[in-house]
Amino acid sequence: MRIGNINVQSVKFGNGSAITWTALAAGNGYYVVASRSGCTSQTNTTNVTSVAAPSATIVYTGSPYCKFTSGMATVTRTGQVGGKYTASPGGLSLNSTTGTINLLFSQAGTYTVTYTFNNESCTNTTTTVVRLNNCFADVTNGNGPVINPKIGTPIGPEMTINVRPVPTETFFTLTVKSSSQQTVEINVYDVTGRKIQQLRGSALDSYHFGDMYVPGAYFVEVLQGSQRVTQKILKQ
Repeated sequence: MRIGNINVQSVKFGNGSAITWTALAAGNGYYVVASRSGCTSQTNTTNVTSVAAPSATIVYTGSPYCKFTSGMATVTRTGQVGGKYTASPGGLSLNSTTGTINLLFSQAGTYTVTYTFNNESCTNTTTTVVRLNNCFADVTNGNGPVINPKIGTPIGPEMTINVRPVPTETFFTLTVKSSSQQTVEINVYDVTGRKIQQLRGSALDSYHFGDMYVPGAYFVEVLQGSQRVTQKILKQ
């Protein structure tokens, strides 16, 4: 590849296949001289114009998220379309095409989400940080999310719950172990945080539910006085 009598890139070898030059500065009068067995040929001159690298930005406006507050976290993208999304480290349930994060099936942590995109000539990337905490929205009284780093274990020392079998194809049985005789309230939520069932009764009773649930993941919340316990369950 030359401009005038000046080589602008080193010699390249090919045999019946295309040869590509990259990283050429914009300019006029580029041409290629080819030689074989002592014979040479020269292409017509051509001009090289600069092409701006594609640009884009991404942001997850809800970050940091509470893992069990809602089902999905969507990305706001500006700029180049058609790129792919990846996340590091592993543990984030990320749709590589849309950038949507499934909070339910992700692990709590801090992640770097990378959007890789290109136009006809160039490839570029942009990144953003997404944080996901272990917490659960207290939708029963409208309060904000309650941080609990041990989801599925009692928040207080007096009450534990046991839901079995998990997963199930029929129904769940829930039992409560508590030193208090106060009435318990049992709430079941789907992955969007929508309450789908509520039960009330004695802490000494066994509770059966879920036989009419469609397959998927749910969350059980048990309240007794100031005590609150949550557990993830799965219907097959």
